[in-house]
Amino acid sequence: MSTWGVGPLMSDSAQDFLDQVKGLPVEERVARVEAVLTRVADNPAVIMKEYVPEEVVAAAAIVAATLLEPSAAALADDETLLQVVSGMPPQGSMIESARTAFEAAVNYGNSWIISSWKSDEDRQSAIQQLNEVRAALATN
Repeated sequence: MSTWGVGPLMSDSAQDFLDQVKGLPVEERVARVEAVLTRVADNPAVIMKEYVPEEVVAAAAIVAATLLEPSAAALADDETLLQVVSGMPPQGSMIESARTAFEAAVNYGNSWIISSWKSDEDRQSAIQQLNEVRAALATN
């Protein structure tokens, strides 16, 4: 995984997923996100076989972003995410699968998505931003 920041969407894998989804019509975007989240929620063993953790986190972030006020979160700083959720209604029906899949992705491989950071400062910042997605999924 190549990253350029500590945010949950600041990796090649997450951005590639967002880029793939943003080019789809709204109904297909919703279906693609739901397919990823449902598949991982139903069988977390597919992580690293069908989806990398960053893709799953990005899918959960899409659901979270549809539930937040546009300026309410750091997620709003990601232009690609904003393009993906543009025109998408709130995805409340996906909250449970998003929560389950998100936690499976974050905890995969002894939480390497968190533990792999070289500095404690970066790790804490990554955790804070992941917690923002978690909080958005928990409050709805």
